Amino acid sequence: MYSHERSLEQRHEGRPFVFLAVNSDADRTQVKQILAEENLICRCVWDGGGPEGPIATRYGVERWPTTFVLDGNGVIRYSNVHGPELDQAVETLLQELERRQ
Repeated sequence: MYSHERSLEQRHEGRPFVFLAVNSDADRTQVKQILAEENLICRCVWDGGGPEGPIATRYGVERWPTTFVLDGNGVIRYSNVHGPELDQAVETLLQELERRQ
């Protein structure tokens, strides 16, 4: 999973793309260590250290990992897509955004 996240970040560098991770693990230090070990450069928000954090609660997250892909207006357009489906969702939205510019 981490290698796929890293490849998405690298592949879309310079495009209007942001990968944001929301983490609910109890140990923030361990999260930082994993980000460093896996060489992840994405932004990572900590959601209170449990499954009932404010972000998970607001978006109805019931399992981990949950993936949301938002468009340029912040609207969730895809959820729980992974692998090639995630790549296609990101590419579709980037092309839409670039056509409007």
